[in-house]
Amino acid sequence: MSFYDDYVADGLCCESCGVLISLNEVGYSRRCVACEIEERQRQREAQAAARKARLAARRESRRESRR
Repeated sequence: MSFYDDYVADGLCCESCGVLISLNEVGYSRRCVACEIEERQRQREAQAAARKARLAARRESRRESRR
């Protein structure tokens, strides 16, 4: 392993973008605040898309049952 890999594994650097998080080793990999926010936003968008798809499927199902 390289020094960078060790830093990520020890929690010094962000596992996503590589930015230095802190000089305190926590013993596990983690993400910086910016990457956490970005990940939450992606999750929200995925949940919204799934919700939209479920609603569309329900509407289509109702239309089919009315015919």
